[in-house]
Amino acid sequence: TASNQIKLIFTYCERQTELALQALSDLGVDKATGTVKRRDLKKWEQAVIQYVHLRREEFGLRFLVDFYRTLRGVANNCQKKIFDYTSKITGMAKQFMQELPPSEMLGGDSTFCMDHLLTESIDTDIERLVSQTETQVYENLVKDMGGYPELLDDDTCLKHHLPAEIVTAAQRVLADAYKKLSLDKVIADNNLGLEQIVKWMNEKMRVARPKIDNCGGASRILLGLPSLSSGSSLENIIHQQFGLKLKTIRGTCGDVVFCFEAENLSLGNVVFRLLADRPDAIELVKRIHTRSDIKWKPLSDLL
Repeated sequence: TASNQIKLIFTYCERQTELALQALSDLGVDKATGTVKRRDLKKWEQAVIQYVHLRREEFGLRFLVDFYRTLRGVANNCQKKIFDYTSKITGMAKQFMQELPPSEMLGGDSTFCMDHLLTESIDTDIERLVSQTETQVYENLVKDMGGYPELLDDDTCLKHHLPAEIVTAAQRVLADAYKKLSLDKVIADNNLGLEQIVKWMNEKMRVARPKIDNCGGASRILLGLPSLSSGSSLENIIHQQFGLKLKTIRGTCGDVVFCFEAENLSLGNVVFRLLADRPDAIELVKRIHTRSDIKWKPLSDLL
């Protein structure tokens, strides 16, 4: 280990220093003058230089030992903090753990889930989106806190502010990513055929179609698409396969939205259409009237 290596080197330097001192004491010194004899002067100078060099190395090694000891203490403290931070982050991560809905991607030649395919196209770039989210969280919260260590030491911020900021940043990043989806690219990448697309669109329109759609007047469908799905083939398919007037709205956050718009509807037709499902509504209207000083007209007079 590094500690044992330092001890061996330190012991070696101590031994060399002792030998240098012994060499100095062995040199001849004139007791009368207290000076080194001329014939031993060169050896004396060499021994002194060696001694000074060894003492300098000894000092360096002593400093290195103390410095190593200090670093080891700091590292131990950091290790404890890292363990504590890991526990805190693991606990916070559990707040975000939610069971994903089962995949609706079914087998067959005409059954598929477009929402699942759109999500899959985002998953291919998930690493970049995560990094982008982390950058936003750091700039909007962590930086002002003084960094992650300070933030992780603040339990209130860790439990409330950080999770909320992560959710907000993730929503912004994902919303931007979904807006840039190309629906036609998703269709091409998954080799979807016309029959599959028509069946999917027919089901979406069935859900979106209002109950009053058979009350006369005119209607057209509003189709919401992501921003980069301009000129999508869905527009032509709706016009050719369903014969509906179409208005396209771009800018949805990755969703394909179907909505019906109606005009020139007869109010009477709408009322009778709604009453067909609730024949008891006429009797209920009478009970709603709470003021007895007003002569309420019957519902048939209003139609």
